[in-house]
Amino acid sequence: MLSRPAPAITAHLLRAMTRTPVAAIAMLATAPAVYAWARGHHDLSFPVTLASTTGAASLGFVVDDPAEATLNACPIPRAVRRWNRAGLIAIAIAACWTIVAVSAHAADYALGPLRVRLAETVAAAAISVAFAARAGRDGSDSPGLAAVTATLLALAVNSGLALQFTWLPMIGNPQHTIRWLTVAAVAGTVAWWWSRDPAARVTISIDSLRRAVPSLPRQDNPEASP
Repeated sequence: MLSRPAPAITAHLLRAMTRTPVAAIAMLATAPAVYAWARGHHDLSFPVTLASTTGAASLGFVVDDPAEATLNACPIPRAVRRWNRAGLIAIAIAACWTIVAVSAHAADYALGPLRVRLAETVAAAAISVAFAARAGRDGSDSPGLAAVTATLLALAVNSGLALQFTWLPMIGNPQHTIRWLTVAAVAGTVAWWWSRDPAARVTISIDSLRRAVPSLPRQDNPEASP
């Protein structure tokens, strides 16, 4: 197995990324923050939250690959290809956050503790990848877009329910960092489970192989040919 994609596959990953609306979603996520700063608003709490969750949710496009069925036969594991796609998407997310940070600084708005925003961002990204992995496993044509939509709806519903059920994590609450990290860990585990490569899980028992091929020599026979 190769630990990194060949140049041809890397070029395919770049072309596939240009066909996904990652950049458009990242720019739309930053638009409210830029608009609020341009209008002279100093409370950017909602635009910053929208940018962090929407930008992170775009990581669900890591599953989108129209040629994945073909590339599964290549010696490069699926995990390596998806990690490279995640790196490309992370560039768009980083650009999104840079624009938000500059707008917040210009509006004299404090982003708050970085650990809180980071925990929420990681949780949103993990939830999105989990949704995308499941949608891709079910044969969806665009699992990334479905994952972004499902993640934003799930976070919106959670925000409403968190007002009534205090044990749910609340966005922007500095005391809920551990809760968001727990959500990220659970969603990340689910994403890993649904993203497993079926070919990597195929195991063949030696006994079943001997039954299928009676002429197969036994290892405990010293006269058997190697």
